[in-house]
Amino acid sequence: MTTIQETPTLIPVSETDRDGAGSPTELPEAHSIAEGVPTFIPPAALVEANAAAESITAWHNGQTVTTMWANSSANNGWAVIAGVGFRKVNNADETSHQTMVALLSLAHATGGKVNVRIDADDLIHEVYAL
Repeated sequence: MTTIQETPTLIPVSETDRDGAGSPTELPEAHSIAEGVPTFIPPAALVEANAAAESITAWHNGQTVTTMWANSSANNGWAVIAGVGFRKVNNADETSHQTMVALLSLAHATGGKVNVRIDADDLIHEVYAL
């Protein structure tokens, strides 16, 4: 049997293993601390969690636009959103792309704040200039 010093444990202790004060006093050998640290997230669950995180749509509210970038290619506007990073503006529709680039550029030029929606494809799909 291993005696527990004043170290917390994650192993549940039955009522028969408690002293009169209700604190654990001993652990069976099968639960020795020498066996290693318990795994809190199984590898399969971690893979599923990462896959779910990659498919998140998120609003980033009250952010500043720190940089804008574009080149001579059609519908190829990009913005750096503070706290988010470098993101491409959705280019599925020319009119909405140009409108969002104009709003982001205005916020960049004036130091204004924006709310942006970034979908799982990592593109900016919606912009509110505040």
